[in-house]
Amino acid sequence: MISLSTGRFKVALTSGVDSFRHPFIGHLPGFSEVADTLAPSPWGNEPYVRLLSEQWKNLIDSNESRQERVLQSFLERHPSLLPGSHTVDCSSDHWPFPFAVISQPILPGLLMRQPDFLWIASNSTTVYPVLIEIETAHKRWFHAKGNEFHSDFSHALGQLIEWAAWFASGSNAGSFKDYYEFPGYLRELTMIPRFVLIHGRRSEYEGNSARKAKIAMTARHDQRLMSFDRLGT
Repeated sequence: MISLSTGRFKVALTSGVDSFRHPFIGHLPGFSEVADTLAPSPWGNEPYVRLLSEQWKNLIDSNESRQERVLQSFLERHPSLLPGSHTVDCSSDHWPFPFAVISQPILPGLLMRQPDFLWIASNSTTVYPVLIEIETAHKRWFHAKGNEFHSDFSHALGQLIEWAAWFASGSNAGSFKDYYEFPGYLRELTMIPRFVLIHGRRSEYEGNSARKAKIAMTARHDQRLMSFDRLGT
């Protein structure tokens, strides 16, 4: 996977680049066939997933993860960690548009804080813009004592509400389709945005049924709230 910037938005590609098997200047006929017999076989997905999971855990356990830009950069390089590429509502066999996660996407006309990532996922009937807000692994869910939400969490949750209000206002949904140049097949689908907050560590509520229940009851139907630990599992 690679990241790149376009004139309009930055994406981290989930698809491969053009194959070097196609003839090009300096192409050696028959070379690729010989090389295939000598080259080692691909690693496959399992070693990558294992190493990525280890590196992610090491990162969120470190002091470096107090800086959101460090986490942003890591996730841009490894967008498979981010939820929502095939929707957060169900399992879809449709690839996201444009086969990429969009980093620091724009919501046209919104002057408040923008999302950190955006998947444009879909199934046969619905397109799901999945807007993701990442905080840091060191931000708090609750105050040290009791079950009162910390201001870290309340502030982050407010971002999701701002984006939901933007989509619900006037012609913004149409502006979103225009800005991201939806192809015809996506424009025909019902659009239902989803909002994801990745915040803090699960150790703050793990084993505490009251805290877990409060988080579950706080999330609206269009929101998904999760810790940084969940991304590496």
